[in-house]
Order: sequence, then C-alpha cells, then structure tokens
Amino acid sequence: MTTDYNLLKIFIKVAETSSFTGASKLLKQPKSRVSRAIARLEDNLEVQLIRRTTRKISLTAVGNDFFERISPLLQNLENEITRVSEKDKEMSGTIRMTAPDSIGQSIISKVIAQYSLQYPDVKFETFITNEKLDLIKDNIDIAFRAGKLSDSTMIQRKLVQSRFVLVCSPQYISKRGYPKSKKDLYSHNILSFTPTKNIIDKEFRDLPESLSTDSLSMLRSMASDGLGITMLPEFYCKKYFEEKRLVRILPSWNVATGYIHILYPPAKTLTKKVRIFIEMAKEIFND
Repeated sequence: MTTDYNLLKIFIKVAETSSFTGASKLLKQPKSRVSRAIARLEDNLEVQLIRRTTRKISLTAVGNDFFERISPLLQNLENEITRVSEKDKEMSGTIRMTAPDSIGQSIISKVIAQYSLQYPDVKFETFITNEKLDLIKDNIDIAFRAGKLSDSTMIQRKLVQSRFVLVCSPQYISKRGYPKSKKDLYSHNILSFTPTKNIIDKEFRDLPESLSTDSLSMLRSMASDGLGITMLPEFYCKKYFEEKRLVRILPSWNVATGYIHILYPPAKTLTKKVRIFIEMAKEIFND
C-alpha cells in the first residue's frame, strides 16, 4: 500500500485545526481540494479518520492515534527536506574572486579544480590581475593578495606565509657555476622582482640587475630558461623544483618573507561556499 505524502500533510493540518476551512487557509488550497484529499487518504487506508457533521469535524479514535504517531515523523521529514534544500542552495551560485597572476596560476586554478569535483553546482568568475580591484564596486566576494596590504577597510585574513628564495636553472649553473656566497652573486645575471625591492636584504638590493620587472611569471620563465638568478616565492616554484627546472641556491639565505592574505568586504559575511573554498585553499597552499 502506498500513500501520497501530500495527503498526509493535508491530514496533519486538518487535524491540527479541526477544520477543513482552517487547513485550506494554511495550505492555500481550496476547501474542496482539502476535503477530497482526506477522502482519498481514508480510501487508501480503508479506515475512517475524521467524523464529519454539519457543524464541525473531529478525529476518530483511529484518526487521533494515527495523527499522534505520524505528526512527529512528518515534522522530522520536513526538517530534513528543508535542511537538504538549504544545503543545496548554499553550495550553488557563483564565487567572484580576484588574485594576482602568480597566485592565479599556481594555486587558484588548483583549488577551483579540486573544489568543482566536490561542488559542481558552484560556478566561478575570476579576475586574474596584478591590479588591486575595488571589491565593493566590482562586487567581488574574495581577493587573494600578497605582500604588504594598504587597504585597511577590508576584512583581512592571513592565508599562508610567503617566503622568497633565490633560484636558477641547472643549465645556468652548468654554464656560469654555482654561487657559494652572496659576494659571488655580483658576477652573475640578476633578474629582479620590482615590488620586493623595499623589503629584501640590502645586499641583494644592491646587486647589479640584468633585468627588473613586476611580473613573477616572466621571472620564473626566464630563470627556468637559464637566463639568470632571481628571487621568487617558494610556493610559486614548487612544480619547477619537482621537475628539476629550477633549483634553490644559497638556501640558508631567506631573502624576504611576507604573507598571502585573503580579503573580503566588511559588509559581506562569508557564505558557506566561500568559507569552504578558503579552507581548501589553505590546505593546498600548505601542502
């Protein structure tokens, strides 16, 4: 025997209000439909649940016992349906984010790929740029930024420590030799990252530069092609280290250390989908 879930919902409302009219108002259905639903339920169960008179209705003994037993069950079912429905809504929609090129290439793409496997209903709109976009004006949920932060109006959270290290390619070492001290660097091609000039060791800052740029991807590419020694965030070189395209030099000299931060507007609270994305990013950054 099968019984329509909607018939049970209607029965509960009729029993609670002791009225077809009251139940129809709560359910926003015609009174005639409510009455027919109760008749169908009684036919399905082959038992009378409600006594009908010209003035009022009342539950039969069987109807009252049925009501007391199924009412909490249906309430639990309603709660579970609501919970699942709200969960689906929380894990859908779009996350809008911005990140500099270095973080976008090395981390954000990996997080999105992993995140999408678990939550396919969440979409992404990314703005990969070194320009500091206005999160409120551009309606951006979160921003990933490295280095010193100047915008104090945003909520800021430290994501991971970002340590800069000296690197070059094995081919460069074969051609120019391995520098054993800071002094040796004066005879090498130095490729400089412009934004870190004010925070790095003075000895490194004073080295003659073959090239200076604000593009980490350009520095990594040039260094892996054997064109010189440069300073890059350690996390940004992980894959290149694994593939032996870059190696660390002078490992005891940590040139500069900063933090990668996550920012979001103070008017926004972190939604569940954004909070999970941030936690996943932390795991990948620290892997």
